[in-house]
Amino acid sequence: MDTRYVHPLVQVPNQLVGAPVLTDVTLVCNVEASPKAINYWQRENGEMIIAGDRYVLTEKEVNMYAMEMVLHIRRLQTSDFGGYKCISKNSIGDTEGTIRLYEMERPGKKNQREDDNEVTKNEASYKESRQEDGSRNQNGRLYKERGSDTEPGSGCQSLIIYHNTILMLFITLLVTFATSARRATITTATTTTTARTHSPSNL
Repeated sequence: MDTRYVHPLVQVPNQLVGAPVLTDVTLVCNVEASPKAINYWQRENGEMIIAGDRYVLTEKEVNMYAMEMVLHIRRLQTSDFGGYKCISKNSIGDTEGTIRLYEMERPGKKNQREDDNEVTKNEASYKESRQEDGSRNQNGRLYKERGSDTEPGSGCQSLIIYHNTILMLFITLLVTFATSARRATITTATTTTTARTHSPSNL
């Protein structure tokens, strides 16, 4: 007859367990109690876990006082992540252990994300390199690159407009000069005629 009385004691080997979605995971609690305890699993919200297609509950006897509680979860879903409690009760008392189950990324998915990030970085570096190379001349000095929306031939049109402006200014100066010269000639002729009219020889 067993005269030893042991308050339930729960030990959790791994209090933090990670696994990817759609994989299987195993949670383990070690229990020691006397008299023999009633052991069960709960979610952190108090919901009791019942054996089924996705939950497998087993107990492995280590010795007459110790028991290993095992919760095997198949095809993990997002809703499975969170806290789990392994609870042990006997006539003396009860105790519990807590395990936190968190989501891990699949190795392939992580590599894919890294590859995508690397491609994005390479594209950005390539664009920056092209912009920098296109904005440097042979002396290595930066100059403002003309935008892609500049219409072809706009440089020639600006040059033509500039030349036309210079030409019009030149013509205007010539006309002004000719007009001034003509006025000066008329004034001189008028003065000469007046002088002859009033000279003593004509009296």
